[in-house]
Amino acid sequence: MRETLERAGEALVLVQSIRSVRRMATTIKGTLTGCFLLLVGGGLAFYGLSYTMLLSALAREGLVAEAKVLGHLQGQYSRRSSHYSLTVEFTPAQGSVVTKTLDVDGSTYRPAVETGRVQMRYLPNDPERCMAGTMAILPFQIIGGLGCVMVLLAPLGWWSARREAAASSANRHARPEAPAELVEKS
Repeated sequence: MRETLERAGEALVLVQSIRSVRRMATTIKGTLTGCFLLLVGGGLAFYGLSYTMLLSALAREGLVAEAKVLGHLQGQYSRRSSHYSLTVEFTPAQGSVVTKTLDVDGSTYRPAVETGRVQMRYLPNDPERCMAGTMAILPFQIIGGLGCVMVLLAPLGWWSARREAAASSANRHARPEAPAELVEKS
C-alpha cells in the first residue's frame, strides 16, 4: 500500500511538471508569435508605406527630366517573371549630374534600351529620390496595409499566451483525484 501511495505521489509530481512545461511552452509560443508579427509586420509596414509616400510625392511634386541610359540588366526570377534595371544619368533643374541604378518594369525597360533614353521623375529638393517610367502604387499600399495588420495583431499573440498560461495556472492548483483502486483499498 505504501509503495502504491509513493508511486501515486511520483505520478502527481510528474503530472504537475508536465503542466508546468506546457504552460511555459504556451507562453513562449505566444511571445514568439507576438514578436514575429511585430518585427515582420513593422518591416512590411515601413517598406510599403515609405514607398507609397515616395510615389505619392513624386506624382505630386516631381519634376520630369530626360535621362541617358548608361547600362541595363535583365534577370529572370522564374520562367514567367523577369527583373529589369537601368543605370541612368540625368541632370536635375538645379544641381549636378545624378547617376542611379533603378528597377523598372518591362514596358519602360525595352524602349529605354532601344533608344538609350528614358523619362525620369525626381523630387526637386532631393534628386536622388527618383524613378524611371511608371510604378503602380497599389502593391506597396497592400504590403504596407498587411504590415500594419500584423503589427496590430501582435498584442493578440501576447494576450492569448497570457490567458492560456493563467488558465493552466488555475488548473494547476486544482488537485487531481486519486485513482479509484487506491480509494477503495484504503
